[in-house]
Amino acid sequence: MLVTVLGGRALREEALPRLPWAGIVLAAVVVGLGVAVAIWRPDRPLALAALPVVALFVVALANPLQRGLGDLRSSQAATAMTDSGRTLGKGGRWASDDATFDALLMANGQPTLTGEQWVGPRESMWQVLDPDGRARSAWNRGASYIQFGWTPGGPTRIDLLAQDSILVSIDPCAPELRKLGLALVVSVGALDAPCLIPRGRIAWGGIDRWVYGV
Repeated sequence: MLVTVLGGRALREEALPRLPWAGIVLAAVVVGLGVAVAIWRPDRPLALAALPVVALFVVALANPLQRGLGDLRSSQAATAMTDSGRTLGKGGRWASDDATFDALLMANGQPTLTGEQWVGPRESMWQVLDPDGRARSAWNRGASYIQFGWTPGGPTRIDLLAQDSILVSIDPCAPELRKLGLALVVSVGALDAPCLIPRGRIAWGGIDRWVYGV
């Protein structure tokens, strides 16, 4: 119960100054009772049922059910991105230098080299970018976020920006990317590289992204 009260106090101080102390204490008592019942008789199904019942009550109040993915699936940007994705050949992939555009790609099931890596690493692909294994400590992770930084004419670097956040700084024309199937490049700014063919722009989040074929 003490942990719940401390969490409620932090929430009150940082985000919800009008959150009543009575509500915090009530939540702590309910959570405490639910945990106590489950610990007291862990062999009884009804005792264990107390926890999901309490959780359902909290979730129903805090997170009303929502349907659909909104702009991620039904916006002009999503339609333009899906249309461009139809030009990908077998094994072709996107890659972007923007996390919000990665979310758009993933929400529409587009094959991409950037974005969330839920189960990994896929060592055979990372070894294409890092054949000598010098950056293994950066990419050898399970769940992580992968973002590219486009550096035309520059060397390839793999850095850990934060815990489980990987940045690959790379020339979009690097032959390693062709081996990985890169076919469509997205950038927050215009790129000047000999292998890139302009494919127009996609407006997302109020900002134009440049799209290039490779």
